[in-house]
Amino acid sequence: MSKIVFPETEKADRKFLLSGFGRKPEVVDIYKIPEFFIKNVKGILTFQNLYMASSFGRNFGCDLILSATMFKHMDYSILNRKRNTSVLKIKYDRDIYYTQLILKQKNSEFTEKIFSFSAVESEG
Repeated sequence: MSKIVFPETEKADRKFLLSGFGRKPEVVDIYKIPEFFIKNVKGILTFQNLYMASSFGRNFGCDLILSATMFKHMDYSILNRKRNTSVLKIKYDRDIYYTQLILKQKNSEFTEKIFSFSAVESEG
């Protein structure tokens, strides 16, 4: 996790088993970003205390991969056709969301998953 891009980043005292990228699973560190912003056509979406698993040993061809679970309470699409550049469109009910670590029951050093939520769940 880059201290240049995210200077307030803190390393969490938990590990994560990162998998699903065509290679064997890798034990990686988890970092907490106090405030993470995503600009989209609706405005600015904020994640407070965004936990992210980070691998420095792999080259993914990009600097940051966002988990689909971050957007669990939202609808999103990427608009590509008839545009010079892609546009991210996100529909959400709250301006601020959070993430929380769910620890493995058998080994609390490891995180089972990173859960996203809003402070007040939306109605409907």
